[in-house]
Order: sequence, then structure tokens, then C-alpha cells
Amino acid sequence: MQPATPSIARETATEKPKMTVGEQPQQLRAAGVRVRRQEIDFAVLEDGSLAELVEGPAEPGRRRLLMWKDGRATYADKVRDGARLLVPISSRSEVLRRIRLPRGVQPYPSTPELLAELDDLISRCVVLDLSFVAVLSSFVLSTWLVDRLPVAPYVSLVGMPQSGKTTLLKVLSLLCRRSLLTADISWAAFYEACTRLTPTLLIDEGGTHASNRHLRHLLRVGTTRDVVGVRKHRVVHVYGPKVVAFLEAPDDPALN
Repeated sequence: MQPATPSIARETATEKPKMTVGEQPQQLRAAGVRVRRQEIDFAVLEDGSLAELVEGPAEPGRRRLLMWKDGRATYADKVRDGARLLVPISSRSEVLRRIRLPRGVQPYPSTPELLAELDDLISRCVVLDLSFVAVLSSFVLSTWLVDRLPVAPYVSLVGMPQSGKTTLLKVLSLLCRRSLLTADISWAAFYEACTRLTPTLLIDEGGTHASNRHLRHLLRVGTTRDVVGVRKHRVVHVYGPKVVAFLEAPDDPALN
């Protein structure tokens, strides 16, 4: 990503007056500009800047927008983009507050070197075949690009209790984009999290019993971006990367 400067409206002298992100909506309306407030988690702005939802590095828990442009990162509470005033998605519920957000941006030498560092970290925390470690590292990287992928990646962890599944889930929760680690989540919270933030869901002990048929249905439909669900006359999105720990492999061909 690349951060933008505080003033990012693209306007000419013959168009509406140029406004900065620090100006309040009242000032914009007084200047004859109709502004629409919009909560976002990610956006590409008119001038090519990228906006990503993060926690302020000096203020944990405070949601801000990290702006990236021309190789430079800045932080903003709100950003003007044409007729839109972009603000961070609010944490209206406990489940949204539990989603782990990044706290900054740092350079890395190259993608192969980044993957090698991920391999090393995962291998230090759990004992796995190197081929599986490489798959997990690639999965972690893909979660940061899922907005641009037509299909969301899934990982299934299968093992008996005390086999290291929970440890691996905790490691992945520290590495994946917008991770939400849970052993039990209501379907309402599941829908809200996926619809609002497209998190990386890490579900511990999915099990194989009939009571989990609903979970498996959601997993089947959650891989494709354009597929939505309808709950109580509301459209909900379940697309996004997911990791599920099972005691034994699911008997569903679509999940194997």
C-alpha cells in the first residue's frame, strides 16, 4: 500500500473548491459540495492512493485509515475522496472489536524472502512437514490480497486433541490479515463479521457432528466472491479466507 497526504481531493479551479480531509462536513456543504459519509475497510481513491483500516500504532484500539501513496504511509481519521468522506468502519459489536487489525506498515526485501521468513516463524512454533509449512505461508500472504482474488483460500487442520492445532491457529491469527480466532461463534456474529470486514476466520474444533452442518454450508458458499446469503430478508456476505480445525477430515467432498 502507499499512503496519501491529508488533502486528496482531485479538483480543478473550474470545478468545486478543493477541500482537505481536516475540514468538517458542515464546511464542505457551505462550499457547495455535497458530501456522502462512507465507512470503509479498504478503498482505492481517485488519485491512486490506497486506504486500509488499521489500529493507530500509538493508540491501540483506535481505528484509523492508513493511507499509502508514492511509497509513503500516513494516518488519517477521515479522508476526502471526491464527493465521499471516507471514515473507518466502526466497531459496533464485540465480534468486530475482536478482529485483529494491523498497526502499521514496514518494508520487506522481496516476496520470496517474506515467504521464507514466514516459513521460519511457523516452523519454530509447530512441527510440520516443510511442504505443509510452505502452503501455510502462501495462505498467510493470500489473506492480505483476498480483496483481489476471485476465490477465497481455505485451510483445514485435522488432528486429535493436543496435536498442535490450537497452537497453529494462534500463530496464524498473528500473521493473517484481520484475523478472528474463535472456538464458538453465533451465526449472527459470523454474518456480521464477514459482511463488514471480510476477516480471516480461524475456527477451533469444527467437529464432524450433524450440529455443524450449518457451518459446512457456509464454508461451501464462502469461497466465491459473488455468492451471497440471505438471512431474514438481508443480504449477507460470507466470502473470505478461513481456517478450520477438525478432529477428523470432513466427509464433504467440497471441503476436502
